[in-house]
Amino acid sequence: MNQVRILGLALLLSTQAYAKLTVHEWGTFTSLVGSDGKAQNGMYHEDEVLPDFVHNFGDPATFKTANRLNLFAWAPPQDPKPNSESTLPAPRCPGHPKVPCDYLFDQMITQKMETPVVYFYSDVGQKVNFDVSFPGGIISQSYPAASLWTPKAIPGIELKNGFAHYEVEILKTTVAQPPFVEASNIYSHARNVGSDLIQVGHETEKFIFYRGLGEFKTKLLTTSKNGNLQIRNNGSGQIPAAFLIYTDGKGHGDFISLGKLAPQNQLSLNSRSIKNLKATAYPHKAFLKTASAELFKSLTKAGLFADEAKAMIDTWENGYFKTPGLRILYILNNQEVEEILPVQVSPRPDELNRIFVGRIELLLDTDEERVLSQVLKFQSQYDVSQLGRMAQPILLRIEELADSKGILTKELSEIIDLLISKIP
Repeated sequence: MNQVRILGLALLLSTQAYAKLTVHEWGTFTSLVGSDGKAQNGMYHEDEVLPDFVHNFGDPATFKTANRLNLFAWAPPQDPKPNSESTLPAPRCPGHPKVPCDYLFDQMITQKMETPVVYFYSDVGQKVNFDVSFPGGIISQSYPAASLWTPKAIPGIELKNGFAHYEVEILKTTVAQPPFVEASNIYSHARNVGSDLIQVGHETEKFIFYRGLGEFKTKLLTTSKNGNLQIRNNGSGQIPAAFLIYTDGKGHGDFISLGKLAPQNQLSLNSRSIKNLKATAYPHKAFLKTASAELFKSLTKAGLFADEAKAMIDTWENGYFKTPGLRILYILNNQEVEEILPVQVSPRPDELNRIFVGRIELLLDTDEERVLSQVLKFQSQYDVSQLGRMAQPILLRIEELADSKGILTKELSEIIDLLISKIP
């Protein structure tokens, strides 16, 4: 009997010693794709202002912890000044870039990795190592600050092979609280989730927040001809859900649910369907309710908790459903997420679920022709503000189009440079 009791007690203790761990992540990749199917350069402008406590690439505060460990020798950025023998173009980085202009010199930035948020759930307080790699780019912003962050923030560094290591302590007490943030700030929505508080170093939050920028190709490819749109899943895995969304920037919008897209399958939308989508756009309140509900169902079906899916949609309500333009939102399958942004978590979680939405801003060939004709007509007086935060990649695509038509002159190139410099 004593042996039975001892065995039972040992089993009980071993069960209590096992700490359950669930890790969920959501995020968005944003690109602007021309009618030729190519993602455009210049995707580094901020759409939303983040709280001051978020650490930026190239900010000395970003590397406080690492510097104490002598892992980095950070130096203040210096303006690159090509000499007369250099054939490199001047950097084009007006507006609000995600990293200082110094680091963007001669870089290809075709993707914004926006707001990946990592939640931790545990039955006990425990320590977890979270590593994220970004082969096609860099981690540009983070809170809490990563325990280790590469590459070094020095001017001229290639913005590739990004890596961040977080030494996370899951808190089961309320001895520490996250820093204050206004409820209206885009950052605040991610906190409306029942995840555990975490601490990395001396910084506390309900999640790991990070952003990045880089260059890579998505599995979903789009091309346009004569106002028609072709959409192809070029990957080996199924795309769980996709939506074509239009908003006019004046309070109206509409969407088409494209459903699942099997590997190597393609669907086409003719110009009449797209014109009808624009013509039937209805008031934003009703549109937002309907579109959000459809996306919410897809996100929860993919594996997000309900409060996580709502937090994601609330965070990107403006970018998804209010920013004027034509775009595709699609849910990446797990294989594509791991190829773009591989992670390692130790100890191994009982559940690791990573749900990312690809946001592809579309330029139909008819849109490109219209913008090119207006730039040729108004030249330096063209109102660049009407292109919004996507102005730079749109203008770079227009420059490519003019070149393909054989009408790109030195004067036109200089006009486009001037227009880019006017981006607010």
